[in-house]
Amino acid sequence: MNIQKSTKDNRKERILSAGYRLFGRFGYAHTSMKQIAKEADVAQGLISYYFENKEGLLVAIVRERMIGKGIPNTMRQLSEVSNKDELLAKAYTYIVSLRRKHPEWFTMLLSLWLESRLQPKLAIELDAIYREMQAGVQEVLEQCGFTGEEDELHTYAAIIQAMVDGLTIRSSLNDDELSMLQGEGWKGIQWLLSGRMLGK
Repeated sequence: MNIQKSTKDNRKERILSAGYRLFGRFGYAHTSMKQIAKEADVAQGLISYYFENKEGLLVAIVRERMIGKGIPNTMRQLSEVSNKDELLAKAYTYIVSLRRKHPEWFTMLLSLWLESRLQPKLAIELDAIYREMQAGVQEVLEQCGFTGEEDELHTYAAIIQAMVDGLTIRSSLNDDELSMLQGEGWKGIQWLLSGRMLGK
């Protein structure tokens, strides 16, 4: 890779990282292109050059950080679990813990949801992102021996995804309260899937 291409890639990555930090800290609506450019130490015009606009940057960040890295990292962690009876519990605990450690992820998802109410193009992007996240949940359910029909698999994955999102919203609670909710959420998943897993 030549020096010029390396510099361009570095600037793009700096913009992504700056947007990730600022959107996660202040939210999409309260972060300006000027602030992102300053944080990334680049000319403001470069944001438009790489991502078209602020909305494009938000989508790129969610796709790269949550979809491109988050889901593969999660699946790698779970690949080490060989016991099917433990896999779903491990997946649930890992994802909830990850959301608690990185609340900025959900801040950006929420920002994308709010903006999508006004912009149909973003609504399409958000739908695609959620489909990819639900596909990860479906994969775990299949590995655990889910025995329902395909449409049921989609439905259960969507419900579990919504439950995790709900727990993330409550991340401002203290650890004891959040742990209690997490435990209740797990009981709910067990009840939901009762009779739907091989050997259960």
